Amino acid sequence: MAHPSLFIDALQYNNWSEEIFKQINQGGLSAVHVTICYHEDF
Repeated sequence: MAHPSLFIDALQYNNWSEEIFKQINQGGLSAVHVTICYHEDF
């Protein structure tokens, strides 16, 4: 039995919204690794 491929987009920083999650789903991504904080001028 064949297994479907997983597509993961890693380390995404974004201003998340329902529309973005819909676009991710429509694009065929299986998962997104979300960055919830970052440093500027580190």
